[in-house]
Amino acid sequence: MKNISLKKLILKRVSKHLEYIAIVGSFKTLLYSDLVNIPNKLFGQNVILYIADPVAYIKALVSLDGSVKKLCPISTLSDKEDLTHLLALGEFDTVVSDLDESDLKIFRQKNLRYCNVIELDTHDKERLNNIKNNTTWLIPTSGTTSRPKLVRHKLASLASSALKSKNYLSENRVWGQFYDFTRFAGYQILFNSLLNGHTVVMSSLYDKISERIQHCSENLVTHISATPTQWRKILMSGIATKIPLKQIVLGGEAADQPILNALRKSFPMARITHTYASTEAGLGISVSDGLAGFPVRFLESSKGSVDLKIRKEKLFLRSSSSALGYNDDTKLKDQQGWIDTGDLVKVEEERFYIIGRTNGIINVGGDKVNPEHIRHLLLKHPNIEQVRIYGKKSPITGMVLAADIQLKTNVNEKVEKNSIKTFVKDKFQQKDQPRIINIVDEILISSTGKLN
Repeated sequence: MKNISLKKLILKRVSKHLEYIAIVGSFKTLLYSDLVNIPNKLFGQNVILYIADPVAYIKALVSLDGSVKKLCPISTLSDKEDLTHLLALGEFDTVVSDLDESDLKIFRQKNLRYCNVIELDTHDKERLNNIKNNTTWLIPTSGTTSRPKLVRHKLASLASSALKSKNYLSENRVWGQFYDFTRFAGYQILFNSLLNGHTVVMSSLYDKISERIQHCSENLVTHISATPTQWRKILMSGIATKIPLKQIVLGGEAADQPILNALRKSFPMARITHTYASTEAGLGISVSDGLAGFPVRFLESSKGSVDLKIRKEKLFLRSSSSALGYNDDTKLKDQQGWIDTGDLVKVEEERFYIIGRTNGIINVGGDKVNPEHIRHLLLKHPNIEQVRIYGKKSPITGMVLAADIQLKTNVNEKVEKNSIKTFVKDKFQQKDQPRIINIVDEILISSTGKLN
């Protein structure tokens, strides 16, 4: 796939059906013919995309891939500290944005040229087909437990899953967007749609979850991929069952049994799949048997083009869709091509489970405590909807565990708080027991769809 651009790849795979609808935005719809006629721009430059409107963002991707040297899309929901950190990880020439120049002070401080996204629509006849660069895509990691990194990919690795499809155009899939399309998981949805002749229904990440669900319902979305945390919010909306779903995908976090059961109850006719992938390692594995965790046999034999193994309770992965490396040249793979995912694994009987991040461990009085493990235990309580576990400083133990808990609707807060305390005392080891329990109205999630 050397030197083939996203635009030419779309044209190659969807050439006979350019009249199909590619993108449905809140206020604008694009056909495939619109995408393949977008001009190429900013040849040879290192470009940041900082675009709020999702339709304008997709048009910019098609315009710039194959013409720019490096392409680094960054979410406009990024906080100032993360944005400053990401800008320090690379050398860039231009920022393309749909925001006012007054909102781009941080880029001006780095002496980046400003290009309004509207300029990408103007044609330069001499360079319309001058595709010279095999663009490197710089993808930010989620930064859930630490500052995000920039990971180097090529279009071939980002679109690996989409390009494996042999039956594209055979059915009319309509994908709903819940992931941020500047992240690895978002690219999987985008490319699985655009490179297979399907439709993606896009919403602004600034929209309320209820508005996004309504948008999916009105446009008859059949496929949605989201994190388990996002799926909980989708189900809590009370209107999700209006969406005619055929396929549900969970990724980005470990899918626990309660959320899998809740989705099966709400969407009895849909296929439910949960996946494991990462920005660095690329596409990993998936399973659709309705059970949390993954079969141990995945560790014993190659799953397609993916190999897995466990070393010292950590998951290692080797994949043909893995990244080229980090932008700062920090080591990504060992000599055999294995990537340390940083995820902790527990094996029970015939399945293995992702139970948290190595850099998320909290030291409580000398005991190493896994907050994600505690969170999943609490989610087994019948009246708990969502949980966030974190450490608070303590003069005695250094840190104590705290839990923010969002209850299900129509339950008595006082009664349930006492019930939760009893549940914790009976079910948890002493070192794993949260000492501070807060009942909250809502637990916010990051732009990546995960709990911070």
